[in-house]
Amino acid sequence: MAGAAAVVFPRDTRPLDCGPFFAGLDPDGRAAAVRTRTAGAELAEVPQGRWSQATGPSDHGDFLLVSAGEVIADPAPDWAAIVAGLRAGRYRLPDLSGRFAVFILDRRTPTAWLISDHLSQHPAWFRHDPTGFAFSTSPAAFLRLPRPPAFDPPWLFDLLAFNFSPTHRSFLAGVQRMPAGSVLTLSLDSLEWRLDRWAPPLAPSIPDTPPAEQAEAAVDLFRRRAPLFLAGNELPVAGLTSGFDSRTILALYMDHPRFQTFTYGVPGCQDIEEARRLADALRLPYRTVPFDAAFEAQLPELAVDCVWRSQGQQGCIRSTLLYAYRQLAAGLPETPVILSGVSGDQLFRGHGNVPSIVSSLMDSAFRGRLADEDITAVADGFLDPAACAGHIRATLDELAATHGPLHRAEAAMGYLTSVVPAEYFAGEAVLADDYGRFRTPFCDTGLVRLAWSTSLSSLNFSKFAGDQHDNRLKNYLPATLIASNPRLARTSIQDRPLSAFASGSPAWYLLASAWSKATRRLRGSRPAGAMPPLEDWQAWFRGPLAPLVHRLLDGEPRIAQWLRPEFVRATVERGEPRPVGRLLSAEILLRLIENGWRREPLLDDLPSPHTATVSSISKSTTSSSASR
Repeated sequence: MAGAAAVVFPRDTRPLDCGPFFAGLDPDGRAAAVRTRTAGAELAEVPQGRWSQATGPSDHGDFLLVSAGEVIADPAPDWAAIVAGLRAGRYRLPDLSGRFAVFILDRRTPTAWLISDHLSQHPAWFRHDPTGFAFSTSPAAFLRLPRPPAFDPPWLFDLLAFNFSPTHRSFLAGVQRMPAGSVLTLSLDSLEWRLDRWAPPLAPSIPDTPPAEQAEAAVDLFRRRAPLFLAGNELPVAGLTSGFDSRTILALYMDHPRFQTFTYGVPGCQDIEEARRLADALRLPYRTVPFDAAFEAQLPELAVDCVWRSQGQQGCIRSTLLYAYRQLAAGLPETPVILSGVSGDQLFRGHGNVPSIVSSLMDSAFRGRLADEDITAVADGFLDPAACAGHIRATLDELAATHGPLHRAEAAMGYLTSVVPAEYFAGEAVLADDYGRFRTPFCDTGLVRLAWSTSLSSLNFSKFAGDQHDNRLKNYLPATLIASNPRLARTSIQDRPLSAFASGSPAWYLLASAWSKATRRLRGSRPAGAMPPLEDWQAWFRGPLAPLVHRLLDGEPRIAQWLRPEFVRATVERGEPRPVGRLLSAEILLRLIENGWRREPLLDDLPSPHTATVSSISKSTTSSSASR
C-alpha cells in the first residue's frame, strides 16, 4: 500500500504521542514515519511503497513544505512566490499538472495550507472536530487517531448507486476529501478553515472553425504538452490495446529510446492478439501479462490486497490491474514510468463506460430519463430504504447544483473531468504507485481545457446525448494525432486503415467500413464477441473467488448492518460480477476498518499466494534497439 504524508494539529499543546500515531502503513502493514515537530504540528511522511514519490518535509526557511506525488510544470513552481501569494490571499496558482497533494506550514504567520491537484487525482483527506484538525493522503491513517472515526453509512449508499462517492465523501465519518484544484487555508490559532479554488473554472468555449483546423491545433498542443510527462533518462512503459487511447500514448512516446509496451488479459483475447501484431510490426519491446492459472491462484489474496493497497478507492474487480503492475515491475530493472491513456475516451470520444465507471443510475440521469423506480431499485436493498433514497436524491441535487442540469452535455463533461478522475482513476493510480510512477497525459491541465474548447470532444460526442453524433468524426481527433507519427500512419485500427478515421472523408470511412466487414466475412475471422473476454469475472467469481465470497458474505457479514440479508444472498446467488464485486469490496473494507486497516486477519484462511516471478510474464523477443 502506498504510504502517506500526514499532519495533525491538536487543540491542546501537549506533545503528541510518537507511537503509531498518524504514521500510516508501509507495504507490509507496519507503522513507519519520519517526523518533524514545528509550531505545534506533527508531520509524518511515510515512504510510498517500493519507490518513494514523496519529497518529505522540505525546509524553505520561513515555511515548511511536504508534498506527495508529482507536480508537473514548466517552469518548475516557485514555492516562495506561491507562499507569498497565499499570505496575501491570492489563491490563483500557476498552471500545475500532475498528481499531487502539497502541505505548507508557514512560520511567519500562524497559517497552514493544503493544496490539491487540478483534478484531485492524488488523494488528500482532512478532518475537523473538537479534538483538532488533521489531514492525510491516506484515509486509513485516520484510524490511527486517538479517537478514530467510525464507518460512514452514506458511503455505502453511494457505492451501490454511483460506484463511488460523487461528492467526494470518504468511507470514514467526518473525513472529507479535498476538492479538485483547491486550497484549504487553516488558521493555527483558531483551527478555523476555508476552501478556495486555485484552478480556473471550466466552461464550454467552442471555436467557430472547421474540424480540420481544430484537429491541427489540438495535435500541436498534445505535442507540446506530452514531453512534460517524461524525462529523457526514464524508463517508460505503456499498455498497448486495440483502442484509440493507447495508440495515442504510443504516437506521443514510442520514439523514446527506452519505450516499452505491455498488454494484460485472458490468453487469446482481442487486446492481446491485436497488440502483439502491432508490436511485432513496429518492432517494439513488448510483453504480455496473462490472466492464467498462476493469476487465478492468487485472486483471493489479490482481491483483499486491491482494496487495502488502494486505501478503499478501488474495488476487488481491479485486482487484474494490481496483478499486471506487480508482474510488470518484477521484470524491469528499475523504476518504470507507467504512461496511461485513462480519461482519453471520456474527454474526447464521448464514452461513459457504463456501468463500470458511470453507474446505470447516473447514465439514466444524464440521459434525462431517471425515474423514481431507478432510485427505489437501489434503496430497497437497504434496511433503511428511505434514508438511502433521500441520500441519492440529495446527491443528485448537489451534482446538478455543481454541474448544471444533468441532462445537458456540460454536466456529463463536468462529472467526467472533476469527479471520475478523483473517485475512480485515482484508485487505479494508487495501485500503480507501489510499482512505478503513474502518469496520465490526458489529465494535463492544458489538455483538459482543450476538451472544453473544441467541438472534437465529449461536449459534442457524449454517449448520453443518444445516437446523434457522427461515429466517424468522434474518432477524427485521436486518429489525426496517431497518424501524425509516421511510424503509425499506415497502421490499422478497428479493422480499418487509420486513414479512414484521420482523412476526414465520409466516403472513405464508409468504403473502408464496408470493405472491413466483407473481408472479415470472406476469411472467416472470429468477431470480437467470439474471442475470450479481456477479463473473465463471471468465471472467476464462480471459481477461484467463490470460497472468499462465501466466507465473507454468507452468514452475518458486516454489511448486514445496513443491507438486507435477503438482498445480499440474492445478489450472490445471481452471480453478476459487478454487484457481487461491490458487496465483496465493501465487506473487505469494513473488516479492514474493524482491524485498524490490517489485512492479516482477512488473509489468515486464504491459500498462500504464489510469488510473482519474471517467468510468468510472456516477453517478446524484439530488442530495444530493434524498435529504433
